[in-house]
Amino acid sequence: MNRNLIFLPFFALALPSASAQALLHPIDNAAQLALGGASVAFPQTEGGISNPAQLGLLRSTQLFAWSALPYGLVPIRSQGVQVLHSFQESSGWALGILHSGIEGYTEQRFQASYGRKLGEHWSIGGSIYAPRVSAADYGARTALRMGLGMLMQPIPGLRVGAVLEDPFPSPSPDALALTTMRMGAHWTMSSLLEWAIEASKALRNPTQVRLGLVYRAHPKVQLRFGTRTRPLRIAFGAGLELFQGFHCDIASEWHTVLGWTPALMVVWSRPKRV
Repeated sequence: MNRNLIFLPFFALALPSASAQALLHPIDNAAQLALGGASVAFPQTEGGISNPAQLGLLRSTQLFAWSALPYGLVPIRSQGVQVLHSFQESSGWALGILHSGIEGYTEQRFQASYGRKLGEHWSIGGSIYAPRVSAADYGARTALRMGLGMLMQPIPGLRVGAVLEDPFPSPSPDALALTTMRMGAHWTMSSLLEWAIEASKALRNPTQVRLGLVYRAHPKVQLRFGTRTRPLRIAFGAGLELFQGFHCDIASEWHTVLGWTPALMVVWSRPKRV
């Protein structure tokens, strides 16, 4: 057995209110990881979506594929695929699959989302997702959950977003999903600089505060920085346009106890024809 697996339970003990299973939850994609996860109010979809209401602002078809190595533990893998498509003037849909696990234990999340712009300054969206866990010799469990999202622009340059996941929680303490509320804001200071802040609260877990910064150093280069609390993590990364229609994102996040999580994402995008 790989020696990293032997230490996995001990790493779990270092996390407040965590278990070995928590280590295996799918990681954010590289763009969102570099921002500390503060992505709920972003109007752009160049880093994928974490709020279904963002689909109301979509004007293209995009494909995202990413992978991460959680805490540098070679046996653990975390991957994801997400497809976004704008099919009307002010609406779009998304499909996604997230996967994380080791040999003998895996977690997946299958998700479908729809978002629509209802006015000049706001949009709403909804998601249906199915978390699934599978363990060798113990079988598999799957649940069906839903989420709601909102995105609005109260003043020019400022977006406010919120997502509520699993609003009707299961009373079981070992449920596959928890009611989670995310609220945040995104501020475009200039054509070069953007800030994002977010608070995330899940039942039975403490509130996590996230902060992200985007610096558009060049039309083809974005630099990203982020941090999140409980436990403290610091992240950074970059987005690079390879050629028209393709770009890649790289990121790394440092956990004060568990170490580094590197991540990579490749994105294909085709603007909607007018």
